[in-house]
Amino acid sequence: MSGGPVVPAPTIAGALVRVEGVEFTDLERALRVRLPSLALAQQGDELRVRDGLRAFVDLRRTSPTQVQVALILADGRAYFRVVDTADEPPARPVAAALALLIAAIEDDSVAPDQRDVPVPPAIAEPPPLPVQTNVPKDTFLKKCPEVQACPRPPSPPVPPPLELGLVRYDGASFGLDRPLAGVRGAMFGLGLDLRWRRGAIAAVEVRATVAPVDRHTLVRVRVAAGAGFGVRVRAFELPIVGLVGVEWWGLPGDEVTVTRASSRPLVGGGLRLSPGFWLRLPAVAVRAGARAELWASGEPGPDGPRKPLLARPGEAALAAVGGVELNLGIEVGVWFDPRRRKRTGPKGQVR
Repeated sequence: MSGGPVVPAPTIAGALVRVEGVEFTDLERALRVRLPSLALAQQGDELRVRDGLRAFVDLRRTSPTQVQVALILADGRAYFRVVDTADEPPARPVAAALALLIAAIEDDSVAPDQRDVPVPPAIAEPPPLPVQTNVPKDTFLKKCPEVQACPRPPSPPVPPPLELGLVRYDGASFGLDRPLAGVRGAMFGLGLDLRWRRGAIAAVEVRATVAPVDRHTLVRVRVAAGAGFGVRVRAFELPIVGLVGVEWWGLPGDEVTVTRASSRPLVGGGLRLSPGFWLRLPAVAVRAGARAELWASGEPGPDGPRKPLLARPGEAALAAVGGVELNLGIEVGVWFDPRRRKRTGPKGQVR
């Protein structure tokens, strides 16, 4: 049983281009090399196309390394892309991305991001003119201007240039050095991270660790601060942050004593990795992932940092504080733009 004839996808014959932060002359020159048959016109000029689809292309440079591309066809299909220019003139990478997108649309190998969007009047197919006879002499035909204000197409969400995150994490701490390597207790923490769009991160956090020691509870409280960099690919991100901090610790009760009389705070530093995934909402973003931290700390002294040991008088050590530790857990954070303000519209409405 043979199927019906295959109808080829319509060809995009011309494009009306609106640019912000991109030189139209350079873009036109780069597109001529890749799409010599495509008719181009800048917004404000006439697009001379008889057959084929018309397209409206909106280019906006949102950062020194990114250009936002929106392409709307006369039949209401819309496609949105973000082009990374890698600190070079944007004409060539934007032209290459447009050529690939147009070829995919003509091959019907890419689905539109939206359908039935408002079509700019400049590319809309004009309706057939009615046949009129005996037009009165006092009737004036009003001609619309060739260039009309086009509605700004919807754009995909772009991360703000600065984000502030409140992060909660829980997990366990493990000692890696002897004596008394192994589980060091359960940890609970709260952090505040500041992230720039290019990936730089500043962090401050407070963490508590508790562990049972001979019918008592060893309590450790650490305050740390640091900086690092986050690698983000679509919804995945891997922040790498170096930290330094101070840790206070204590053991209530008088049955368990420390081999040294003092219990000075520990000083230390470490490296934190937090791979996770984003879910960006209209007002905030939510991020969830794992946390792995390698930390080294000790009591400062004339011979260098020392790891305190806890023991009953005259008996073997029961627990250790500090040394080299591996902290593992999970974290959940809520991120928002700290510069965002509510704007008041007409009649006092908040928008």
